[in-house]
Amino acid sequence: AAIIDEEGKEHEMCGILKNQATMEGMKLTLGYRHVKTAHLTLRGHEFHYSKLVYEPQEEIIAEQTAATGRKVGTYMMRYKNVIAGYTHLYWAEQNILELWS
Repeated sequence: AAIIDEEGKEHEMCGILKNQATMEGMKLTLGYRHVKTAHLTLRGHEFHYSKLVYEPQEEIIAEQTAATGRKVGTYMMRYKNVIAGYTHLYWAEQNILELWS
């Protein structure tokens, strides 16, 4: 797992998730998100300058849409007890322990 900076240099990450992200040629991704899992729907927002290079190898646990209902190209992934994604979630709205059920 690595992230590629604006100049194309690769920086290794801890390797828990097997994804690779890039900041090359990226512009700001910004917006409100609805995150729907099998058990609950969460809300949040995204604010980032990178993107995944390829589809996640981890289990995708949520469908994400913009506040308008349009599908977005980011994912919420799970590997064992790690849940990861670009969306900053508003946790106080729901019981997040349901994500592990």
